[in-house]
Formats: sequence, C-alpha cells, structure tokens
Amino acid sequence: MTVAPRDAHEAEHAPTPSRQDGDSGTSNASKGEFAITLLCDLVAPMVLFYVFRAAGMGQLPALLLSATPPLIHTLYSMVKHRKVDTIGVFVILIVGLSAAVSVISGDPRAVLVRGAVLTGLISLWILSTIWLARPFVYRAMEALLPAKRAKMDELWHNDPSFRRLWNRLTLLWGVGLLIDALIRLVMAYTLPVDSVPALEGILYAVTWCLLQLVTQLALSKTGTFTKIFGERDTPFARFRKGGKGKATRAAEEQAAADVPETAPTGRP
Repeated sequence: MTVAPRDAHEAEHAPTPSRQDGDSGTSNASKGEFAITLLCDLVAPMVLFYVFRAAGMGQLPALLLSATPPLIHTLYSMVKHRKVDTIGVFVILIVGLSAAVSVISGDPRAVLVRGAVLTGLISLWILSTIWLARPFVYRAMEALLPAKRAKMDELWHNDPSFRRLWNRLTLLWGVGLLIDALIRLVMAYTLPVDSVPALEGILYAVTWCLLQLVTQLALSKTGTFTKIFGERDTPFARFRKGGKGKATRAAEEQAAADVPETAPTGRP
C-alpha cells in the first residue's frame, strides 16, 4: 500500500509549507484531497485487511479485497477530473497484475509486492523530472502556492542557486522513495504476511515525515522561504509570531509605538 501522487501537479508526497492568506483556499483543498487519498489508499486497505482476517478470511482473498479502495479512489479521481493520468493508470495496472499473479500462483506475497513496485516506479518517475523543464518538487510546491507562482518563476529564471535547490530536493525525494520501495520489497518476501500491511503503513509515515523534515530545513537554511515569502512572512517567522501570546504581542506593539521618532541631525 502506498499513497501515490495522481499527477505531476498534485502534491501528496510534496513539501507542505504554511500558506499565505491568498493561498488559504488552495491550502484547504490540498489538505482535503490529501486526507481523502490517505484514507482510501493507506488506512482503508489496512483496516479492511485486518477486519477480513479477524472474520476468518484467508490471507490472499483478504489482501485482494482490501485493494479495492485504492482502485475505486483512482477511478473516481479520473472521472471527477475527466483526465486519465499516468500514475492512475499505473495504480490500476499494478494492482490488477499483482492480483492476477497471486491468483495464478496462490502466493499472497505477490499482492504485497505491489506497494514496492508502485513506489519504485513513482521514485524513478520523480527522478526523471530532474531533466525536464521543472523538477517534480518545484512543480508540486508551485501547485500548492499559486499566488507565488510568478515569484517562483522569476527566481527560477534569475537565480541559479534556486534552481539547484529544487533539483537536489527532487533527487532527495526520488532516492528516498526508491529506498522505501526496496524496504517494502524486503518486507514482502521476508516477514510474516499478516504483519506486512501494518508495517507498510508505519514505513510510509516514517519516510514521509523524514523527507518533509529535510525539505523544510533545506528551504529554511538556504533562505529559499525568504526569497519566496519575504523576510517577515516566511512560514517559520509566522509560526514564531503565532506562538507568542496576545499579551506579549500587544506589549511589543505598544513598546514600538512609544519609541519617539528622532530626526537625523547633521553638523553645520
């Protein structure tokens, strides 16, 4: 089980900075879509598998039936957006192929390996975008911050260090997900079948959190947040400001207001 981005502009795996007010609508929509994807592609299959197993169902049919929520979600997304995207087709083909192989062989591990295959293909696709006009992580961030699209485009054209950072972050996410895929492959063939779905969920959370943490630190340490948002409106600056109590902020504002303005003096 893996949560896959539906297309190049959907940021389900992408960094998620705090937004400005102008981006609040996009922020809420992105969070809602991510929550639905997480529920359908990760939580629901895992819960269904253990519910079916508790009801006495065999490992293979439980795994096959628990794969239906991602399929339904993928088909629904295609119908809703009226677009047949590449990742959605990958999801359907891999789930169908793994189901066919497992039914023919009678081996439930053929179903478990689909998560590793899908994550591996996504990682290779993300890495391939480094050689495109814009890398994956840049496109994902741009989709999350439509109000900053013009500013990001300007920085992309005029700031070589800005371009290098997004290529490196895309490399980070591609390699990170490739390692995730290899770990899933090892788990699918070495661990007890009943333990793998839960461990896959834990692995997804760990991988996503680590990649997010490194990405946010890189964007902050390199000053990229400041370039995009401005000195006083970076996500971390707004976080620190929001962490202060109302009384503290009021006292600071009052103190600033009480400072007398002194005119510059010059010598005759």
